[in-house]
Amino acid sequence: MSTSGLALFMGNSRVRDLSGSPIQAKPPKADSPAIAARGVSKTYGTVAALTDVDLEVAPGEFYGLIGPNGAGKTTLMEIIQGLLAADSGTISILGGRPADRSPALLRRVGIQPQNTAFFTRATAREHLTTLADIYRVERRRVDSTLEAFGLVSAAKTRVDKLSGGERQKLAVASAMLHDPEVLFLDEPTAAMDTESRAELVHMLKGLRAGATTVLYTTHLLHEAERLCDRIAILDHGQIIANDTPAQLLADSGLPSRIILPLEAGRLDRIKSLPEVLEIDLRDGQVEIAVMAAGPALAALVRAGLDVSDVRVEAATLEDVFLRLSGKEHHDE
Repeated sequence: MSTSGLALFMGNSRVRDLSGSPIQAKPPKADSPAIAARGVSKTYGTVAALTDVDLEVAPGEFYGLIGPNGAGKTTLMEIIQGLLAADSGTISILGGRPADRSPALLRRVGIQPQNTAFFTRATAREHLTTLADIYRVERRRVDSTLEAFGLVSAAKTRVDKLSGGERQKLAVASAMLHDPEVLFLDEPTAAMDTESRAELVHMLKGLRAGATTVLYTTHLLHEAERLCDRIAILDHGQIIANDTPAQLLADSGLPSRIILPLEAGRLDRIKSLPEVLEIDLRDGQVEIAVMAAGPALAALVRAGLDVSDVRVEAATLEDVFLRLSGKEHHDE
């Protein structure tokens, strides 16, 4: 993904469209959510996939939805998008009902599902050109999109011959081609190599400078922590937490860990410090759990320990997830 391509998505008070022309960012409507789900429930037989879910996404917000497999994320996304009927509750996108499948509303929405439908026998360029015609956007945006997503070299390659990472880039590019006001991203960096994933995450961070509203799911919690304004944790069909990443961490009460070389004769001094909650010995190192790293480091210095080689690890969103759901949430 080129630097010039990335620049097309970046900006402060103004953003640029994929043709490179500056466009005025859409002003948010503070009194009306871009996405609203209220009292949404869905049952499959005797299994409750969703139970009385409430969710609001403000205009221009980058909102993350995380949870373990089977938590109900895909079901909720499909209901919000109007692809699946809820048993009860209401949904609105930009003030309209997605279930009505209104062409006027659909043109304002971009969707990148986990399993994107491509024109597989078309080339990457032909695929995007067809979408440009469907959405009635200028064809010059196709070239800008290919450049922005690092797909210029794959432009003449048939979609069914693209690598997994290239197909994933094309899926996200397809959802963003028409400059939607609301964008749904379902595991957008799946199947990407490390470099491509980092580039796409950098591009997605640029969306926060504009006015695009994003509802995003991922199992990569470090990505969610970097990208999202707010995060909802969904478990067993219910939202069990909903706040900014920083506030989720602050409210968790989880300790930080200080890691330092184990010095003979110093362990008793460490154990005696009131700031120390827990001690683990691993591979010649001591890991100390503390609530506040600053005061704990000062206490270690007063106890005569050398802290020049210490490493401090703060609690992460994955730690919060484990605390709240009691499940492991692996990066795959």
